[in-house]
Amino acid sequence: MKTEREVHLKVRRQESPDDLSSWEEFRVTVPPSQTVMELLQRLKLKPITADGLPTTPVVFDASCTSAMCGACAMLINGRVRMACTTLVDMIKEPIILEPLRSFPVVRDLMVDRDAMFEALKNMRLWTEIDGWSDAGSGPRKTPAQQEWSAMLSRCTMCGCCCEASPQYHARSPFVGPHVMAHVARCNREPNGVIDKTKRLTALMQPGGLADSDEGCSDVCPQKIPLDRVTAGLNWEVTAFSVRRFFHG
Repeated sequence: MKTEREVHLKVRRQESPDDLSSWEEFRVTVPPSQTVMELLQRLKLKPITADGLPTTPVVFDASCTSAMCGACAMLINGRVRMACTTLVDMIKEPIILEPLRSFPVVRDLMVDRDAMFEALKNMRLWTEIDGWSDAGSGPRKTPAQQEWSAMLSRCTMCGCCCEASPQYHARSPFVGPHVMAHVARCNREPNGVIDKTKRLTALMQPGGLADSDEGCSDVCPQKIPLDRVTAGLNWEVTAFSVRRFFHG
């Protein structure tokens, strides 16, 4: 029967957005089958460094503990992962925790993801309706359409795909891989079709599909095939551009 063991933990810490970061090491005793989030929660109860010195609790985001909210995304041994689903027993020691590099640091492992939500606004991910009236039943979606929409709607805005994308950084206009999933979903919705051309036009601007890349599907906690989604949008934008060229 497995017993508790001591884990060597190394955390990149930063007091505020304007401060420089530094490393702090810890020794935390955990039982088997613990996640990195549970490891951090144990450390929070007793914030003592590996040298035996008291320190402030490590700040990190967490909410659902089941990879449904996206809050606890961070770099674990250099790879972007969800702390709530990453088992301590599966990670090589020392376990090195860092905040996502693609977003401004708020404090320690907590980052500011506001840019992700601003990007959704820029892509017009809503349907404008002037007033309200009963227009009757809308078009029915096939089971395949329902499955596709449900899959795309699983995006939790965790930022893992942005972290894995070499095109997503402070000096790039790229809106982010997550936007592609939301655009694809809205463009397939019966009401979303109304503004489909506006979204496709937005994707043609700097920061859209021309600046996108591949390779983000592997890190998505919700298994959204972002490469496939982006390829589909590329085809839609190309077809839209050709129609617009010939028909004005």
